[in-house]
Amino acid sequence: MGMRIQLIGRRILMRIATIVTPDTIMAWHRRLIAAKWTYPHKRVGRPGVMKEIRHLIVWMAEDNPSWGYARIQGALKHLDHRVARTTIAKTLKEHGITPSPDRPMSWATFVRSHTHLIAAADFFTTEVRTARGLVTHYTLVVIDIATRRVQIAGTTTNPVSSWMEQIARNLTACEDGFLMGKRFLIIDRDCIFSPAFKSIVGGSGVEILLTAYQAPKHECLRGTLHPVHQGRVPRPDDLCGSAVPRPSDRRARGSLSRRTQSPGHR
Repeated sequence: MGMRIQLIGRRILMRIATIVTPDTIMAWHRRLIAAKWTYPHKRVGRPGVMKEIRHLIVWMAEDNPSWGYARIQGALKHLDHRVARTTIAKTLKEHGITPSPDRPMSWATFVRSHTHLIAAADFFTTEVRTARGLVTHYTLVVIDIATRRVQIAGTTTNPVSSWMEQIARNLTACEDGFLMGKRFLIIDRDCIFSPAFKSIVGGSGVEILLTAYQAPKHECLRGTLHPVHQGRVPRPDDLCGSAVPRPSDRRARGSLSRRTQSPGHR
């Protein structure tokens, strides 16, 4: 059609064109010329990484700060994605994510990654009026960080070492102990947690993590004891951030990472 239009000319075309305007027909002719001289563009070099894989690489690095390039490469391989280590490094660099040894890990991210292995314990006190006056009752509360399940471990007016030993044996019982399946128990540095209590808990395979010195805001269940005392389950935001104490050194984090990684992924 475009070739015939060029032969007819615009003046004659205006006489015989009845369905479309001459300008429309001439536009068809220009498109015909453009199509003749348009060639398909061929990309030079290796094909780029799919957008979905790039997002997957960034997601793995952000949710697993201890993972290096090789670990991320192995995880992608399990998903049938074969990506070179240099490509992973380039992708993380483009998104401003540093290599694994220098990658910072927030305490909230650390707790979310290991919640199924962590429990915390702390005391709250209640003043009870008796014939002798006010008597202080000490109540030990244990909480599962992952499920927010709370258990009253015991209440006493005199938390001596023998009472704490029995509490430790109850918590680490092989059949129905609260700490069954846990690796870590977070407690503060209160002297009520006697050496015998720590020894029994440690002997069951649960490592004791202590809060920092002079850090009242990092008490194990600060922000959660009051809701428990009022009869409601703590909210998720009560158990993250400042509500869960931060270990005083990096040893606890390294221990958690080593224990939760399988030998084949170290």
